[in-house]
Amino acid sequence: MHSYEENNNSMNIVQQLVSAYNQKQYQQIIQFIEKQLFLLQKDPVFIQLFCGSLRQVQRVKEAEKYLVKGLKKFKNHPELSNALGNLYLSTRRIDLAVSTFQKSSELAPNNVDLNYNLARALIEKNALKQARIAAEKVLALVPNHVQTKLIMADIFSKQSDFNEAIIVLKDVLAISPENIVALNNIANLYRKIEDYEQALKHFELALSKTNANPTILRNYAAVLALSNQRERAEMVYLKALKVAPSDWELQEELAKFLWEEGVDAPFVHIESYIKRQPEDDSFRFRFIQLLIQADEYHAAKEQLDLLTTEAIKTHEIAPLRARVLRELGDYEASIVEIENAKIQSNKVALLSEKGYSLLCLGRAKEALNCFNQLIKIEPLNQGWWTMLSTCWSMAEQENRYKWLCDYDKLVYVNAIKPSPVDTANFNEKLKTALVEKHQNQRHPIGQSLKNGTQTYEDLFVTSLPIIKELSENILAQAKLFTAQQCADKTHPFLSRLSDKLKYIGSWSVRLRNGGFHKSHYHPEGWLSGVYYVDVPKAVDTDGQGWLMFGRADIANQRFEGDYAVKPEGGTVVLFPSYMWHGTNAFTTDEHRLTVAFDIIPNEN
Repeated sequence: MHSYEENNNSMNIVQQLVSAYNQKQYQQIIQFIEKQLFLLQKDPVFIQLFCGSLRQVQRVKEAEKYLVKGLKKFKNHPELSNALGNLYLSTRRIDLAVSTFQKSSELAPNNVDLNYNLARALIEKNALKQARIAAEKVLALVPNHVQTKLIMADIFSKQSDFNEAIIVLKDVLAISPENIVALNNIANLYRKIEDYEQALKHFELALSKTNANPTILRNYAAVLALSNQRERAEMVYLKALKVAPSDWELQEELAKFLWEEGVDAPFVHIESYIKRQPEDDSFRFRFIQLLIQADEYHAAKEQLDLLTTEAIKTHEIAPLRARVLRELGDYEASIVEIENAKIQSNKVALLSEKGYSLLCLGRAKEALNCFNQLIKIEPLNQGWWTMLSTCWSMAEQENRYKWLCDYDKLVYVNAIKPSPVDTANFNEKLKTALVEKHQNQRHPIGQSLKNGTQTYEDLFVTSLPIIKELSENILAQAKLFTAQQCADKTHPFLSRLSDKLKYIGSWSVRLRNGGFHKSHYHPEGWLSGVYYVDVPKAVDTDGQGWLMFGRADIANQRFEGDYAVKPEGGTVVLFPSYMWHGTNAFTTDEHRLTVAFDIIPNEN
């Protein structure tokens, strides 16, 4: 490329730069323009190419600086606004991205790129109605705009309108039959509505176009597992692993699959990769997190000691190391680890671990300071209220504890059907549908249940009428329960009372001999509950299988529990998500079958 002085033909230089950009010659473009920065005052195209190149070589702050300057010179220029908005979007500054795209699209309402990217940004902000409006503007201008149709399908999916999303993706495939993204997404939607035959068909069609795509192979394997073709599922996972051994999501999903299959060494493929790539600290870090979820604390400690990147050790690793020390019973060392952390930017995790370790040492008043800070940072995280209740209980602050955990008022038990006959008929049909979903051999990693199985997918996202009926019945009971409560602006449950409720998760659990739930809570919920489908006769003896509240799971401390509910088939139990709850084990050769769920106010 010649300098501007040597060749005053601006158009010729632009063409050369565009050609270089298409050939990924980013450094050459940067060096050329840095020697002639006055070009940035001549034409916004130079700014686009320069800033695009800076972003490609990770000089993002400089790219932002020159784009902001460029927009002062070329006010409201749509392409520059688009570039700046995309930079904000890629750096997760969603509000800035939205405001940049909105302002520019108002000035250039027919600009397809601005409206398309505005829709993308609004989806990231979870402003789905506004995102749909922006997407519809694009489709009014370009009816067959494939990327926007993909976005529209994503919006419908996020709004749980899966059938409408499928219709949109069928439109995409009519326009572009080999569109891999559309094939993958429509297959995933069929998976959501439990049409595994159609899901497999579309994954297989996608794989006929690109048989080495690890994401599609992974999704295909998951549906094979869901449709009880478990040997084939493992073969497909292993095929994907040959293509992408460093893909953590793939490795983790295969490990969890093998764990639930009852394999003796479920982490063998992860360990094999780490042996081949011992310097991959990012991968090892994620493995440590998985080992902690699986309660494999000694193995996690061994992996922690093998980390080499100093930056990780002083930042994200401190809370994990503290957690492992606490779980291994070294509470004082756990606190020292937190206090010695050189970087305090991971404040939430550090405060949480310190609070837990203090409780393990019986130092509830000191722990209280940690959890009060966490509630100020994350007031909707139910887990911090759980720990606050534990502090109050241990510190014998009975009035405060009862205000938060008034079991007589805040635990609701009721039958969902009008008569025992109706209940028996309903539960028999429900049991048949649910048992079919319990094909794995072992409880999932990171869940509270022991000696049992749990379903994979969101149970209430279903086409099965019997499960839909259960979902509707429980939601009706939840509305009855919340309508009975009196508002309290300072209370984590009573301050959010609403008649508009929605599920954020639902699953079925099947416990066998010796099965139980460790005491736990649901940090992302608001109202949690359980419906009893099939209850063992053992519940009539010595409190076996009973639901226990207030029995905190804090190592080195003993809690008897404050409230108990005897399970009964056909009843639903509802309670605030922050309450400690677990079950007593039962010791008979029977099964206990339940459906559990989390509900939040539908505040949008």
